[in-house]
Amino acid sequence: EGSSFTIARGIIMAVDKGASIINMSIGSPDPSPILEDAVNYAIEKGVIMVAAVGNEGEDNVSFPAAYDGVIGVGAIDEFENYQMFSNRGDEVDVMAPGLSVPTLNIEGKSVLMTGTSFASPLVAAALADMLSHDHGTSSDDMVQSLFDNANEAGMPGIDKLYGNGVLNVERLKYD
Repeated sequence: EGSSFTIARGIIMAVDKGASIINMSIGSPDPSPILEDAVNYAIEKGVIMVAAVGNEGEDNVSFPAAYDGVIGVGAIDEFENYQMFSNRGDEVDVMAPGLSVPTLNIEGKSVLMTGTSFASPLVAAALADMLSHDHGTSSDDMVQSLFDNANEAGMPGIDKLYGNGVLNVERLKYD
């Protein structure tokens, strides 16, 4: 647990120290003006903001994923099926694996974790990989490339479950 003030302070500090991409595996049902200001500060500085949409299975995307300009990430399984715990709505931008994701616990032991908080960093990592290969592309163009190269899923076009589709790192090309 943490406060909006602490998270906002962390965002601002990361931006001021040169962050290009910030993942936020956090969520709240309620907006926070101080957090929204920090997110907007980051976006104005060209930082790509990525956030988990939440795990309540509701028609409301959690904040900060619900803020304009933040990439909202939902969860799928290994077969690209939408997971019912993943929140849905207009603010869902892309989906990534979020069911039984291999990770390390605090003791460094391998564990499987589930949730949109584990899908979100996969999208941030794909964007970081894109950035590491092409230093001249704008953050807006990188995000658009991420969306354009997502696998179509759900209803044709952008929808409230899958957003622009499913993350596909193999289709992201570098010059």
